[in-house]
Parts: sequence; structure tokens; C-alpha cells
Amino acid sequence: MKYLTLLLITIALTTSCKKKENVIPEPPKVPVQTEYRLMKVHGDSATYTSYTYNDNNLVKSITHYYQVLQFHYTVPAVNLSYDYYEYDSQWRISKSSSTPMEQAKEYSTYSYNDNLKPSARYNSKYTTPMEEYSYNGNRMAERKTYDIHGTIVSTEQWTYNSAGNLETKVIQYYPKPSPNVATDKFIIKYLQYDNAHAIRLAMPGVQDIQFGDDMSENNVLKSEYTMYTTDGKTLSELSEYSYEYNSGNFPVKAIVKTMINGTTTVYAPVYYEYNQ
Repeated sequence: MKYLTLLLITIALTTSCKKKENVIPEPPKVPVQTEYRLMKVHGDSATYTSYTYNDNNLVKSITHYYQVLQFHYTVPAVNLSYDYYEYDSQWRISKSSSTPMEQAKEYSTYSYNDNLKPSARYNSKYTTPMEEYSYNGNRMAERKTYDIHGTIVSTEQWTYNSAGNLETKVIQYYPKPSPNVATDKFIIKYLQYDNAHAIRLAMPGVQDIQFGDDMSENNVLKSEYTMYTTDGKTLSELSEYSYEYNSGNFPVKAIVKTMINGTTTVYAPVYYEYNQ
């Protein structure tokens, strides 16, 4: 009886160890912003973008509401479009869809790298990637966009400074019939930043691929935009940004002043509303 008891204990311990060995730990979930989540962005007009979140504080939907003046009419046409997001158990986007007005839904699925960062986005109708993403550490370094045939259409490349803010963004287009030859090229240099929290930090879950222009730790105060065309022309713009902040040090109001060939244009203010 003594030996039988020892045998049973040994078997139980062995089975327990085997079960522990077969347990695969769940990878860490992506970080999310729980305080000062962005709820709405709007200007002085009725045009706005609003955000909803799921129980895990991940972006669930984005609603775009805007008005476009109709030709020969004084009453504006109201336009609505919606973006929806679903996530897996690791809080990665498993599916997203955009629905303009009453059109039929299409959706995108994603693949990921070892750091839980999106590596490619696919359209539900096609097996080739619509977009591919590569990173420098955890920061997006390049996005390649393809057409339905898998031919490259454009590339976007980002570089960062030591503070974690965008330093440059370069966009190149590869039009048909010569997709291997780049034509128009756009370069944005981010020259100065504030010390506040960047707006993108309040957009958990989708910011890396949906808000590629705002992947900095802080808010840009000055930028230079230069366009180079295949016919040899160059256009440069210098923009300055001013902000008002809330108690959480997030922007609640932004105004952009742009200078083109000596002419200054001031854009209407944009307002940001948060969950507190």
C-alpha cells in the first residue's frame, strides 16, 4: 500500500509538471490610454469626428460627420462615414471596416510581428496586402501601399529624434505605367515641439496605423512641407501651430498658421474633447 501511494503521488506530480509545461503564457497586451481618451474633434462648423471605446478602452468606432456644399444649392449635403474595429484576446486589431453612408461593408484583417505591431493589412476581397508596415524598434519606420494587383502605389517613411518625436516624413508615389519609378515626392520636416502630451496618446489600439502623421510623444509647433514634382517644380510651406491645454496637459484647441511664398494663411481652430 505504501508503494502504491508513492506511485500515485509520483504520477500526479509528473502529470502536474507536464500540464504546466504545456501552458503557453499569453503575450502582453498592447498599452492603452485610460485617462483623457479622445472623444471628439471638431472645428467651428458642424463638421466633426467622434470616437467610442470598448470595455478595454480600445477604439471601437470612429464617426466622421461633415457637410459639403451642393452645386447650385445653398443647403449643404450631410455626409456620414463610420470606421469599426474588432480586437483579439491580445488586444490587437483583428478586423476593421469603413462604411460610407449606406454602402456595403468591406473589412480588413491584419498580420502582426513578434512585438504585436501590425505588419500588413489585407482587404477582405483580396489575398495580397493593401499595406505593409516595418518598424525601427517599436516605432513605425515605413508604410508601403499596394493596389489590388499587388503593385506598389506609394511609400511613407518616418525618422525620429532622440526625444521620440517625428523628425521627417517622406512620401513617394509610383504611378502607372511605370510603377518602379517614383514621381512626386513630399518631405515634411518637424522642426519644433512642445512639452505636452501628443493627441495620439488618447487614441489607444489603432494609432500606429491609422494616425501615422501623429506618432510623436509631443505636439509639433513648427513644420516645413516641401513638394518636389517630376517637372522640376518645388513648393514649400512653413506652418506654425499654437495650442491651449487642459489639466492633463493635452491640447484642447489648435490653430495652424501657414506661410506660402510670403502669404500667410490662418486656419480655423480645431477643438479636442476628452472623457474628462
